[in-house]
Amino acid sequence: MATTTVGTTMSDFLDRTLKFGYVLSSIVLFCGVLAILLAWYRTTGKIEFEDISTRQNEIFYGDDFGIEYAGYGVG
Repeated sequence: MATTTVGTTMSDFLDRTLKFGYVLSSIVLFCGVLAILLAWYRTTGKIEFEDISTRQNEIFYGDDFGIEYAGYGVG
């Protein structure tokens, strides 16, 4: 749920505050996702999300609180 809130806030900030518009805001956010995936791949050697078994993968996957593991994840 926090991911959704952060994404919406970032999108609104880029679109409404910085006046980027929807297209440029989407491009900026998409490039951000690609940058994170590239950093994940360069750091761990693969992008793994089915079995998060290392601390590095856990950090990139974004589950620092054990929410997904406990069964409370929303997606």
